[in-house]
Amino acid sequence: KLLIPIVFTISLPYLDMYVNRYFATYLPGDGAVASLNYANRLMQLPLGILAQASAIVIFPFIASQAARQDMDGLKRSLNMSVRTIVAMTLPASVLMIALAEPIVRLIYQRGDFLPSDTKHTAPILVCYCLGIAAWSAQSVLARGFYALQDTKRPMITGSIVTVFFIALNALLVGPFQEQGLAMA
Repeated sequence: KLLIPIVFTISLPYLDMYVNRYFATYLPGDGAVASLNYANRLMQLPLGILAQASAIVIFPFIASQAARQDMDGLKRSLNMSVRTIVAMTLPASVLMIALAEPIVRLIYQRGDFLPSDTKHTAPILVCYCLGIAAWSAQSVLARGFYALQDTKRPMITGSIVTVFFIALNALLVGPFQEQGLAMA
């Protein structure tokens, strides 16, 4: 009963990637979908290393607080966790924004991935990096609801955010192309 909303919630970021790809297929020129995918993969690195790992580590602790009905302790733990995650991911975001082009060049530029592809992908990475702290906080907050055995609220809020995300894609793709999709 609790698992179904979690599975749905976990699938929403994958839906976001498909929405980005859908809008990117209508952009002129070649490589829009590939550039979005490359930049997104790089943005996922701090999310996986910092946010997801921290959220997984904190979950048993906050779950035990929820089981003991220690709501004040749970609130303090979540507050501290979100603040810590944001404090760790903001510098990572700033660093990735500042070094977007060298990072893309180092990781991808070889073979068929040309310097022009690096120039195209780096600004998209910058736009994706603007949301790392928010994505990170979301991963911790969702675990807080899961600890309270409330799996529906993250699903509902995630669904609402996805609707806004689709609207932002439609709104930003025209003036900003791939960068608009990443900003969304």
